[in-house]
Amino acid sequence: MPTFLEPLSWKNSQGESNFTLVLALTAPSHAGSLDQLITRSIKKLDAHLTIPLTMATETTTQAARLQGYNAEDARKLAQQQVQGLATMSQMFKLATQKDNVISSNLHYADSQFDLNGSKMSLQEFMSMFGLPVPNRDCNLNGVSACF
Repeated sequence: MPTFLEPLSWKNSQGESNFTLVLALTAPSHAGSLDQLITRSIKKLDAHLTIPLTMATETTTQAARLQGYNAEDARKLAQQQVQGLATMSQMFKLATQKDNVISSNLHYADSQFDLNGSKMSLQEFMSMFGLPVPNRDCNLNGVSACF
């Protein structure tokens, strides 16, 4: 089955952000529930994101300038927005911050997720994002998936 590898990079005068995604799929076998389908269809998932705060601030400053803010106000607004994003992403455990870089790492294999060092099951991962958690007793053969 296919494997997807997608590096993406964005660079400006203050640094470079990177996102990589490796997704290896398997031929889905007969699955009785949504979580079984996911478990049997995804062999491996690796995603890695790094965003230097200075680079994000510069990008956000440029966007504010395009919206009509003067240079000083654009820089202040950008710093507030980027710091707010960094704080929220850490608070919700979506990212970490070290050496002025926001980063996030997601790994999935063998029915186990690892998000920034926190290991969890599919159900725990889905509930972390407020997604309906699949009920193992629901059958997908009749199109209806229970949650």
